[in-house]
Amino acid sequence: MKKFLVILISVLFLLTLSVSAETYFHKGGKYLTPQLGLNSYAVPFGVSYGMGITDNIEVGGTVMAYFWSDVGYSYSVITPALDVLYHFTTLNLESFDLFAGLNVGYAIVSWNSDFSSSGSYGSGLFLSPNIGVRYYFNKKFAVSFRAYFSAVGDLSGGGGLLGLTIVM
Repeated sequence: MKKFLVILISVLFLLTLSVSAETYFHKGGKYLTPQLGLNSYAVPFGVSYGMGITDNIEVGGTVMAYFWSDVGYSYSVITPALDVLYHFTTLNLESFDLFAGLNVGYAIVSWNSDFSSSGSYGSGLFLSPNIGVRYYFNKKFAVSFRAYFSAVGDLSGGGGLLGLTIVM
């Protein structure tokens, strides 16, 4: 996972070296992103929604769901979170929108077992730093990638989210 993050940060840094003219993220913009996760034990899915409150700051929320099974057990994790993202709009990267941010939320964990009763062990608050990029096909649609890791709490660990951003 560390190797993945180092490669991603290096790629994002190299992308910042090619400067261009148009910035797609803006104050007042509303961004809806259905997304799928890249994770080692489950394929999370969910949606993010954010609003540009300045030309660099986006505030919103994300809800993701993880479901998986193991021998005799089934698990679910639902993670509603508040997001604050900083967009590097001053770089003026053509069609690219680089951002970094923080998610703060609550992981709702539940499990069932063929061997014992059900439970909710592991539910709790989490803090998840992330970095990402959107590539805009036009002013209304972009593909997005976000890499994250859980600094505190949340059983999801780390991974990536791939989505399609719709600018409303």
